[in-house]
Amino acid sequence: MITIKTTPNRFGISLQGDYLDLNALYDSLVRYLELYMANNKFYPYHEYEYLLSLNYDIRHAYMGTRDVEIKENNASEVGVIAESIFSISDQSKKDFSAIRRKHKNGNLYFGVKIVYPIAFHYLISLSEITYEDPASDWFENLPDHMSDYNMIHANRDRSIIHHFISLLWENIEELLGSENALTAMEYYENNEEFILTPSLYTDTLIHWQLAHFSKLSEEDKRLFLLKSLYEIIDVEDLLQFPNDYKLAYKHYKEASESIKKNGLPAFPEKNTFYQLLDELLSTGEPLYESTFDAFLKTHYGAIMNENPEM
Repeated sequence: MITIKTTPNRFGISLQGDYLDLNALYDSLVRYLELYMANNKFYPYHEYEYLLSLNYDIRHAYMGTRDVEIKENNASEVGVIAESIFSISDQSKKDFSAIRRKHKNGNLYFGVKIVYPIAFHYLISLSEITYEDPASDWFENLPDHMSDYNMIHANRDRSIIHHFISLLWENIEELLGSENALTAMEYYENNEEFILTPSLYTDTLIHWQLAHFSKLSEEDKRLFLLKSLYEIIDVEDLLQFPNDYKLAYKHYKEASESIKKNGLPAFPEKNTFYQLLDELLSTGEPLYESTFDAFLKTHYGAIMNENPEM
């Protein structure tokens, strides 16, 4: 069974599952994303590559190069109820004992940690990609290695991805509270003018989080994550039509004001971030990694800490 839990310092999620769980999610993502990209040429390829980083982490998790944990499997309870109720043969008792000894060490679970802005990005991007049923003509021009892939397989893969999405929303509910999570989810589902958030902006949120998150109180950490979720969903409609989304607008503004009062460098709101970035690009200079890092430090005081305590 796949589980998603918040890391102790609220930096992100811990995604866990056994080998078969994670391998099934990996395979479903690989196949369905390839099907989608083959039939939706408008979808930015670099954003598709960003989603593939989730596959990369999942694959390394079940290879055992991320987090590994032994979980209790209650092997000691195998056959106990049967033995207490029924008359069990000596051979059955031996079989039960052998099972208990064989599995006494528990189940091996693999995991990987993902910082919240990226987890939010995966949530919204995958929700968009799997929102509509695949069309029957999607299967007509697939590459040779997917020649046997059909609607049955696509529906299975889509349902596995939807389960992953539902676990992310459930984690968000535990993190932010039911009212905040439900309001954000309803805003996303009713936002017909949704614009895909570029991964460059999500990476900027990560820079800000890594630089300043530890200075926030537990409540302000929650509000930072709430504001980040709304920014990744896209707040253009929220700001343009606040009366249409009264509760979502209220939650968003409360989070914004809370972050401002901490006296930290400005939160990278998406609209402001791209205005500043346009000013940088208007100089005609190439956007090197060093140039972008200097830009982040100037406006957001963001210096990457590569090994945060998650």
